[in-house]
Amino acid sequence: MLEITSETNVYTAHDEHVGTVGRIVLDPETLAISHLVVRKGVLFSEDRLVPIADIATATAERINLGQEVTLDDLQPFVEQSYEPLPDRERPAGSPVEGVRLRMPMSGPVGETMPPVDAELVPVDRRNIPDRLTAVEADATVLDVDGNEVGRLERVITTQEGQPTHIVVGERGLMPDRRVLPIAWVAEITESAIALDASREVIENVRPSDPDA
Repeated sequence: MLEITSETNVYTAHDEHVGTVGRIVLDPETLAISHLVVRKGVLFSEDRLVPIADIATATAERINLGQEVTLDDLQPFVEQSYEPLPDRERPAGSPVEGVRLRMPMSGPVGETMPPVDAELVPVDRRNIPDRLTAVEADATVLDVDGNEVGRLERVITTQEGQPTHIVVGERGLMPDRRVLPIAWVAEITESAIALDASREVIENVRPSDPDA
């Protein structure tokens, strides 16, 4: 069993601190977790992808990676590149300024076109398939009517990353926490989890300490 909690510290098997859990990457249809997004640093943070298969143990206090996993093995969650701005997106009559690019052409190896002026724009690409969702580890939890009932505090999964329960905590200094079956989850977006249950049904679940 794995317990994945927001802001939990993540370490390699050699006790090297990797960062803290910031997002959980899963398939919104099967709810299977494929990766964690681990954030290292505060002011100049860097997000890295940790495959669920690389996690040896996970509790509310600490996540340990497998023996062979190092920080260098972890792919960036988002990679940024620079691409020319398409002509149709430039204001009419505006001068083309920026870096001079040498564009490859389909000819003999090493042959290039003459330098071309082009404006460059940053493009962010996530290193996960489009069908997956990177949900925030403390996402808002909604009842069937779209009303907030708390925030995601923890995801309890099998060792293979298949969720069985979520822990939902009310907002506040001393929140009640409820352990809810994953079958109640109807929809997941990056910032929210919608349940197929009314507030009354949710509140009928007795608050409990998931660590007890």
